[in-house]
Formats: sequence, C-alpha cells, structure tokens
Amino acid sequence: CLNNYEQAHLFLKEAIDLNPKRPVAYFICGEIFFRQNKYDEAIDNLKKSLKYKSKINNLYILLGNSYLLINYNGDIENYNIALKNDPNNYLCLKNCAYSYEKEGDYLSTLNLLDKLLNINKEDSLVLCYYGEILYNMTQYRKAISYFTKAYTIDPENIHNLNRRAITYYIIKEYDKVLSDLDKIIQLDPLN
Repeated sequence: CLNNYEQAHLFLKEAIDLNPKRPVAYFICGEIFFRQNKYDEAIDNLKKSLKYKSKINNLYILLGNSYLLINYNGDIENYNIALKNDPNNYLCLKNCAYSYEKEGDYLSTLNLLDKLLNINKEDSLVLCYYGEILYNMTQYRKAISYFTKAYTIDPENIHNLNRRAITYYIIKEYDKVLSDLDKIIQLDPLN
C-alpha cells in the first residue's frame, strides 16, 4: 500500500519460496504488477493463483482488466466468471460492457448497461453510454432519449449535449442542433 513495489516483490518472492502453492501470494504479486502497468506479469501471477485454487473473486476482475488493457482475448470470459459470483459488481459490469462494445457486440453491451441502470437508473454516464451504443446501432431517436435523460440528470455535462446535438444533426433536426449548441456555449464559452 506504500507503493514500494521493489520491497513488496522481495517479500512476496520470499513468501512464494516458503510456500510455492499458496495462491494469495501470487494474487498479491499480480495485483502489484497490475499497479505497475506490467500486465503480462500480472496475468502470469494471477494464473498461478488460479492454478493453486484461489477463491478470490477480484482475481477474475483483475485478470479481465489486465487482458483488456493489453488487448488480449480473455477479458470477457474472466468478467463473466466474476459476475457469476457477484452479479451486481458495478465496475465489472462497466468493464465487461466496454469489452463487448470493443468487439462490436452491441446487444450484449446494452444488456449489461440495462443491468447497470437497474442498479442505478440515475447514472448519467451509463445513460449517455447507452445513447452512444444506440447511436452506433443507428437507432438515433432512442439515442436522443438517452442523451436527454443523461442531460436532465447532469445538466453541467456538455458531453451529453454534444452527443445529442450530433445525433440531431444526423437526423437533420437543425433547429434542435442549434439549441443544444447554444446551451453548450453558455456552459462553456470557449468550446
């Protein structure tokens, strides 16, 4: 916790040498490598922790995050394992949704965003993200409704207005585009 990674690795190496089949030492080692942005090393240690029958649910989330950050396959699989054990893990649901979007699987993305909205229907970021996925699916009217909900909850966030203005532009509702752009300029005159 003191970010003294070198010393932490020395103690973990000693712990592993004393009991090489203890999964928690590998998990902590993987977590430290993750904090150091050394994702390949994190994956290696997290896999060793699994090999020795670790029962730490966060291990799957950390493993999924490591795969996600180095663009290897395996992130969704690990997120889904973690979600079986903790189906309402908000961060895991968000990361899994992003992984599905990255693969172009918009229906699975929307399914996870629905779960997030069931947990917190007032999350303006999730509402905007939902709108962006609908926009990618060319469901512009539905996208506008989600951007509007996000804007209603967080009227200071100009990103919601920007996305809605772009969507209005696509469907050629130029008066609404100008209205949103005026609001954006009022909120941020340098935009």
